[in-house]
Amino acid sequence: MKVSFDANPIYIRSTENILFRNHTRIDNSFSRDNIYTYDIGEEGATIELTVRSFDNGDYFLFSKINNPAESAVTVDVIQKENEVASFELNRYDKYKIKRNDKDVFGSDTTSYPTGLLHLVKQDGSVKERMVGQSYLSKQLSVEYENDGYSYMRQLFGEKEALSYAQVGTTLLSVHTLNSKGNDIVDQWYMNADDQLFENDENMESWMQESAEYYKKRNNWYTAGGPYNKMATTTEPMPDTGQGYGRNLLLLKEDRALVLYNEQEDRYFENLIYNSFVNLKNFKGDKDYWETEVTSTYLKDLYDITAPFIDTRFNEQIALFYYNSGDDFGIDNAKEPLRNYADLLVSQKSKGNFIPVNDTSYYISDYFPIAQQVTTHASMNHVLGGMNILLMAYNEFDDQKYLDTARAIQTAVATDKEDWLRDSGDIWYRISPMHDYKGDDYKHLTLEDLINSYKLWEDIDPTYLPLLEKMIASKASFLSNEELGFTTKIKNGLRDIGLSQYLPDGEERTDAL
Repeated sequence: MKVSFDANPIYIRSTENILFRNHTRIDNSFSRDNIYTYDIGEEGATIELTVRSFDNGDYFLFSKINNPAESAVTVDVIQKENEVASFELNRYDKYKIKRNDKDVFGSDTTSYPTGLLHLVKQDGSVKERMVGQSYLSKQLSVEYENDGYSYMRQLFGEKEALSYAQVGTTLLSVHTLNSKGNDIVDQWYMNADDQLFENDENMESWMQESAEYYKKRNNWYTAGGPYNKMATTTEPMPDTGQGYGRNLLLLKEDRALVLYNEQEDRYFENLIYNSFVNLKNFKGDKDYWETEVTSTYLKDLYDITAPFIDTRFNEQIALFYYNSGDDFGIDNAKEPLRNYADLLVSQKSKGNFIPVNDTSYYISDYFPIAQQVTTHASMNHVLGGMNILLMAYNEFDDQKYLDTARAIQTAVATDKEDWLRDSGDIWYRISPMHDYKGDDYKHLTLEDLINSYKLWEDIDPTYLPLLEKMIASKASFLSNEELGFTTKIKNGLRDIGLSQYLPDGEERTDAL
């Protein structure tokens, strides 16, 4: 059955009967979703194809079989290209993945897309298509007494979906979705009327990076956002350990934004636009982005279950909008910064804080939706929230943001000797009972401290000696443990004139 009717149409093919059900169009200011739904066979299976097109003419095609029946179903999604002179597939698997199954995320069996299909037309023009794998999974959920839910997918396997055939000057690329029954099958590709990368070097570098940092690079894209391996301390985790969910930190494409700003590759531009669609859809009509997967760590400590507000996630999303939204034509791109700063300011009156003295306090890391409980405050969340408040003060000139930031900074100053460990490292968190526990992130908190230094430098330099002491302490710990540094740390220390504290060791793209 023909799905689209443009010059290079999309078809679906199956041995089962195909019946068109409906078509829905959703318009954003920067993209359009055309969603086509078909019944497949007689047992209740459906396939949904979402064509997400952007103003530059490129589009994603997200395909999803939902099969509640026992019987197997196979559907081919076929893209037809006419007047093709030649083509080649640049594969990701030339770069082998070195898997690490010993961290908190356990075994991640996903990898990277299949590759980049490069087409040369008879008139010399170029088209490219980034083709993802297919993912066979099952929807999992757990319901709580407060009517909340935690959602996850159990992944059964990742499989290459792409095959192709050329007849004369017509190329048919076939993307096969195999359902075994009682499952969901996802597959995606990105289609472009030009090169997705400015040059081969950029393409190869991205493929290599995707292999090295495979756990932090999205590969399982769906119309509702990417799925990534969840930590073993989440539920409902299947016995296989293969639980995947929508991680708000990875819903936004931070790394793509960095690379787009450096290289202006079309591929990263499309990933960023897609990210804004996903963030908008995920939030819906809620005020903030709510985490939809329960952390058993938080459940055991405080009986908190999904949904809840994670301060770090909302902070990072606000920054993503603030730093890139205007450049990409996103409406009201600065409003998430204001909204989140307002949320932080309001937490003292709501009881989500840990007092230090009459004027100083920490804001808790998590704001439960249903439960009434005060959680701990971790140093990275504390600094991240304070930095957002300082940015909001600079942007909107509202004194309440500065007052709340001072309350946090003076709390850190009051407790500075307790936060610093004998090793030079910083404790991970302070509890409502004022005890300190946990091993801190290796690099993330140093990045936050550097950002705090930058912001206070222009607003109130009296806090700089304390921040420098904490920067020096954390950096010395990294050197002693031979943990190296991130590019953000290197550039940040240079910007504030404290490069003498650059830790020894290797430079990394992603923080540990």
